[in-house]
Amino acid sequence: GAPVVSLSAAAQAAVSGDTIELGPMTFTLAQTVSLRRGVTLRGYSPLYTKLNGTGLDRVITVLSGAGTTGTVSALTVYGGNIGIDPGSSPLIVKNCVIRNNIVAGVLVASSATGVQIVNNTIIENAQYGIHTASTDIDIRNNIVLRNGYGVFAEAAPTCAYNDLFDNPSGNAVGFTPGTGSISVDVLFLDEAGDDYREEENQTVIDAGDPASAYDQEPSPNGGRINMGAFGNTPDAAISPAQPPEPPPEPTPDADAPPGGGGGGGGGFCYIDSAGRGAGGGNGSMMFGLALLTSLLVAILLRRIGRSWC
Repeated sequence: GAPVVSLSAAAQAAVSGDTIELGPMTFTLAQTVSLRRGVTLRGYSPLYTKLNGTGLDRVITVLSGAGTTGTVSALTVYGGNIGIDPGSSPLIVKNCVIRNNIVAGVLVASSATGVQIVNNTIIENAQYGIHTASTDIDIRNNIVLRNGYGVFAEAAPTCAYNDLFDNPSGNAVGFTPGTGSISVDVLFLDEAGDDYREEENQTVIDAGDPASAYDQEPSPNGGRINMGAFGNTPDAAISPAQPPEPPPEPTPDADAPPGGGGGGGGGFCYIDSAGRGAGGGNGSMMFGLALLTSLLVAILLRRIGRSWC
């Protein structure tokens, strides 16, 4: 695509199916980013691409009209009255940090359909983390922390695998959190420095929807997506280290003769790759018994042989 001189110029030029890509910088906005329906707005990472909407009514909004489902992703959005407003258009909001907006992080009207709010960290928005009146909204794999209300629903949303915690007016109002939802605090690497990656060993790691893709997370990733803005991204927190599994207990050969207690080895013997006896210190004893038995048999045969002569 061709470079443009400003984000507002890009938004005015983009039509359904277009993608606006933003580099790693902070954009201090003089006006709302108004996207046509079906446009994708994608940052470099919420660590580095930030939209400062201080003084604006809305930081990002979607205009009504014809088009497909748009996407807003990989951004930090802050400072406005409303962080993101899909209007009446279908929109996917994913891998964003949405913080410190005055009214709501995300506001979803009753006319909105096909809205998906997936894998975001929605934190310290003064009145609402998410305020929704839509019956067609999916809220999944989010960390919703220290807002006024966490999720305030005028109509029951689809809501599962979210962390809703320390929202003093209510973590979940108007509905019951669904499958996989938790309510735990989260420690971030450097919240004061705007780094909302999770510290190690947080409960939200490997706690997202098991059906969600996780292949972009670094190894070890636990085979399951993390909650929050960095789930299924290269910046995701790695899974807690697991202790190695102990080796299986050796089992004796059913045909092996019983052994004694020499060293507590369990009474069996096998030959290792160096041809030495192993397995409980009984190898030399078993060999000695076999040699003694052979000598006794040889002496007995000699005596029998003489009686036949």
